[in-house]
Amino acid sequence: MDSKTFYNQDKGTNYAQARYLCYYLQEKGLLIKFYQEFHASQTHDPSGYKTLQRVLGESDMEAFKDQWEKFVLGLRQGWQ
Repeated sequence: MDSKTFYNQDKGTNYAQARYLCYYLQEKGLLIKFYQEFHASQTHDPSGYKTLQRVLGESDMEAFKDQWEKFVLGLRQGWQ
């Protein structure tokens, strides 16, 4: 989605999902690689979707979504 849609339509959910996707990438050691490749590919992949698929090595994004959701739902606050 473009930034106007991201910030004007359900921005709280969009921000949370983006934040935890970045956290997932960080925990898997892929955040820097994703950012570098996303930045380099912006003109032909402005959403970063194809770049994300490439960095994850995942063509089935529905399967990745399931895996990512399990990761997020398994997170616990450090003080619990």
